[in-house]
Amino acid sequence: MIKQGHPFSGRYRRYALAILILILFIPLVTWSVAVAISVSSVALGLIVTFGFDAGTKLLAERKVKKLVNETPELMMPGVKVASGTKGYMTVTKNFLLFVPIWKRVKFVTENSRVVRHTFDGLQLDLTAKMPKKHRSFHYYVSRPAEMQAKLDELVGPSLPYKYDKRADLPDEIDTEELR
Repeated sequence: MIKQGHPFSGRYRRYALAILILILFIPLVTWSVAVAISVSSVALGLIVTFGFDAGTKLLAERKVKKLVNETPELMMPGVKVASGTKGYMTVTKNFLLFVPIWKRVKFVTENSRVVRHTFDGLQLDLTAKMPKKHRSFHYYVSRPAEMQAKLDELVGPSLPYKYDKRADLPDEIDTEELR
């Protein structure tokens, strides 16, 4: 299986192919034969590029409103790292959730439960406090700077792991003594 180098390359490939084939190539070839085919090809190209994304975003907004009864404050395309599920990473006033386009919503957490959020390029690593343990979730987001600003505003700064304090100790202290 060939892996994609970028998590959003499928979207960009769809844009490029729809613009090249449906908006440029077919109208140039069929303009002298049938104008209706050319115009319908351009309309289909616009629907494939922008209409599909607008429709899925509207569907995701409706899922969010139905699930948590709040309007999204920030909504951006995202991909779940483990399964490759595409959807929208959504932040509301009180909740953080990942809304898959064609599947059920499985990740919903209150903003107050998010303990740690770090970014590595496009990858967002979240650690949320659950009733008996901490769980980590990993997603790719399309605009990490925007997401980090919103998370810092709503959630607050990331708390370090309890073992991060040991990294700041001088070298002469034996870490076995600390256990």
